[in-house]
Amino acid sequence: MPSAIGFRGYLITVHEKGDRSLLPFPSKVFSKPPAKFLPAFFKSHLNPTRNAEAERSWYFEEKDRDGFGNSAGYIHYGTFGYASKIKNHKTKATNYERQVDDVEEIPLFYEFWLPEKANHAFVMFQSFAGKSCINLVISQLQEALPRQIQDTQWLLRNFSRLTQREDYTAPRPLKS
Repeated sequence: MPSAIGFRGYLITVHEKGDRSLLPFPSKVFSKPPAKFLPAFFKSHLNPTRNAEAERSWYFEEKDRDGFGNSAGYIHYGTFGYASKIKNHKTKATNYERQVDDVEEIPLFYEFWLPEKANHAFVMFQSFAGKSCINLVISQLQEALPRQIQDTQWLLRNFSRLTQREDYTAPRPLKS
């Protein structure tokens, strides 16, 4: 289905490098605990972030925040870098001539949820017609993390790949 809408859910955990046990989110290893780091991350990406190599841009439009680090809204995700014509498929008349700097933008839903008194968080991303901003957002998050924590590993695991018997505290590298 070319216009299929999907959601991808992820579990986020933090571990000391080489240790299977979860770090509590209010831990001394964080220069900023996740409940403060994530809102700062959202705020730093309210304006378009351009990835020239991938010819993609994105930014957050927060619609709901509760003060604990939870956030929901839209990630405006788009492509740029090529010129094209937007035509009426019946009349073949040109409706718009897209320029190289124009961005074809799709708003995709996201939600970060940090349960209170928990040692994990969740994130959900929408995809549309095979288009997703997950890799771009996660790579920016990965770049910001080393400035917040030392000697730790942030793990992001897709819900669809977790089983009921799996130990979700088992360390795996953060992947997009």
